[in-house]
Amino acid sequence: MKTTTKQFISDTMTQSLTNNNPVFILMLSIAPVLALTNDLSLSIIAGINVLVILVVAFLIKRGLLSKVPEQLNILVNILLVATLVSISELVLQVYDLAMYDAIGIYLPLTAVSGMILTQTNSKTLDKDTFKNALIKVATQGISFLVTLILIAIIRSILTTGAVRLFGLQMRVFDVAYSFTLIDSPFGAFLILSLLMALFRNLMNKGAKS
Repeated sequence: MKTTTKQFISDTMTQSLTNNNPVFILMLSIAPVLALTNDLSLSIIAGINVLVILVVAFLIKRGLLSKVPEQLNILVNILLVATLVSISELVLQVYDLAMYDAIGIYLPLTAVSGMILTQTNSKTLDKDTFKNALIKVATQGISFLVTLILIAIIRSILTTGAVRLFGLQMRVFDVAYSFTLIDSPFGAFLILSLLMALFRNLMNKGAKS
């Protein structure tokens, strides 16, 4: 039976969030994840940045650079992503200089991880139709964004008892009961390790059932 576009998107998104999760399974961008998920706003900006760069890089490569020799593929990808990262940094500086300073070097690091993810699947993407390949690239970026948001929300609740987003705050419990240790580098690593272990355990149980 022919797979509909809606079903393909659903299956690809599920796969990107679970078995091909960029953080919990593939362990990409660990340093940026540890550094940025102490702030939900920063996590969203970084995640959107990766998503946009992945999609734009794919569109440019597929549309304008499709005839680039295979031997130059990696070099072209590096130059393309580096250019897009530079543009995104300039845009963020104009939009919010304080946020740009807070994200710092982690902005290009997250984008490079996205490039690694796409490069790993480049041969598969080249065999797909334009629509299916675009869906796969977009779901990879969305999966990274969703994972960052999830970790940031958990860390925010544990460290402050509230979820803060662009100046807005939703309190879950009193700050007196929060765990400020989670806001430290050790706490960030501990939470990420526990989430990875829990996620992989759930995946293993799902595969066995």
